[in-house]
Amino acid sequence: MAEMHSLLTYDNPALAEADPERESAPEAVKAAVCQNINLFMEARPGTRSAPRAPAGRCPRGRCGAG
Repeated sequence: MAEMHSLLTYDNPALAEADPERESAPEAVKAAVCQNINLFMEARPGTRSAPRAPAGRCPRGRCGAG
């Protein structure tokens, strides 16, 4: 999980997207990490419904999308 945390907290202004409508590379990585965490939580045995990551914590609110 430490690796996922480091990817979620990584920030590099040089990789920022000039167009605010387009997703930057770091945003895409963060969204993928959030999706992987949600898949992991859903696949855990013994859980009836897995909690989703809060939408405000992931790029463009894509964490809760299912």
